[in-house]
Amino acid sequence: MDKQKTILFKLGQFPHLSETFIISQIKLAIDAGYNVKILVRQLMDVSILTDTVAVTNYDILSRIFIENYNIPNNKFKRVIIALWKAALAFIDLNLLIMHCRSFKSFSLAHIYQFSFYQQFTDIDIIHVQFGTNTRPVDILKQIGFLKGKLVISFHGHDAFFPINGVIPIDNYYDYAFANADFIIANTNYLKKALINIDCPEEKIKVINIPVDPIFFETPIQMRSNSRTLRIITIGRLHKIKGHALCIKAMKELKMKGVDVTLTIVGDGKEKESLLSSIQTEELINQVFLLGKKSQNQIIDLLDQHDVYITTSIPVEYGRRETQGIATIEAQARGLVVVAFDSGGIKYTLQDKVSGFLVKEGDVDQLVDKLIYLFQNKDQRLRMSSNAIKVAKDRFSQEVIQKQWINIYGGP
Repeated sequence: MDKQKTILFKLGQFPHLSETFIISQIKLAIDAGYNVKILVRQLMDVSILTDTVAVTNYDILSRIFIENYNIPNNKFKRVIIALWKAALAFIDLNLLIMHCRSFKSFSLAHIYQFSFYQQFTDIDIIHVQFGTNTRPVDILKQIGFLKGKLVISFHGHDAFFPINGVIPIDNYYDYAFANADFIIANTNYLKKALINIDCPEEKIKVINIPVDPIFFETPIQMRSNSRTLRIITIGRLHKIKGHALCIKAMKELKMKGVDVTLTIVGDGKEKESLLSSIQTEELINQVFLLGKKSQNQIIDLLDQHDVYITTSIPVEYGRRETQGIATIEAQARGLVVVAFDSGGIKYTLQDKVSGFLVKEGDVDQLVDKLIYLFQNKDQRLRMSSNAIKVAKDRFSQEVIQKQWINIYGGP
């Protein structure tokens, strides 16, 4: 009987509210039959995990390793322990030397780093989430120390330089691109961005982020027969989400006499600015800012609304959203989507079938489509049925899992 394959997911900070797709990926691998371990550079407050099923049924917390090299603060002790670790690595001494020489300047930290990763030499697959988390596994793979398959998933900001407005390109991904077996982009939009920074096209595979099965399995609550068009949008309160344009659209709809409400779910730096706009535009009875919600609460909220809107816009250095999982989750619950044609959002819906794409930043077009859905309930209901089918046919776990098994190899 073949040994069960082990996947090591390498992350930076974990968990993050805005990165529910990471949990989704881990659950998918466990469901497919792989032995999963999780390496994190910094463990955050686990109480923010909204997916309680992942914590309990998938035993996520027991799978976590902290990437801590335990380097002493005392310089003398630091040197002695480094020499001791180098001696213990005698069999791999040539590899250790190659590892240290891979950096521009020598540091004792490289010895501690090499020693730490000795526990992962028998890992079958290392799956790095975000290109910026690839070091040092890209170097350790190049020198032959880590022999497992290296898969690197990019998610957006990690493919646009300067990364976070700080990291210059400067051959930043040379080791990663040279040594990865597969580079994963979640849409063709991100694939093009990776090619623009010299990623070998033949290594890139496009795999969408799947919808959690719970969005299909939970029976959809019967929506009330209200005349009000109930709109919702979900996501962190960040400029890239374009929430200010949502509020502008609501103002125009109100002025045109459309009976409409907007629910904004999420938290973030833009909260106070949005609250101020809601009050200034006298929309406190039409726009509701709910803060962050659990997965089950989000499902309930989606079932209480008719239309999902996405008003993502470009931010610094032209960076745009690469996929947007909430748009797909909304379709899985039967919501018609109206979205700006920004970044990779176009790949998450079927225009004129499960929703409408409108020109990026064009509030007038957005308003026109919302009025159309308000005035044409029968068409809205047809598109609602289409939305569920689009989500299931293209983004269900069963569909995406097969693509990942092709990348990983059978469990």
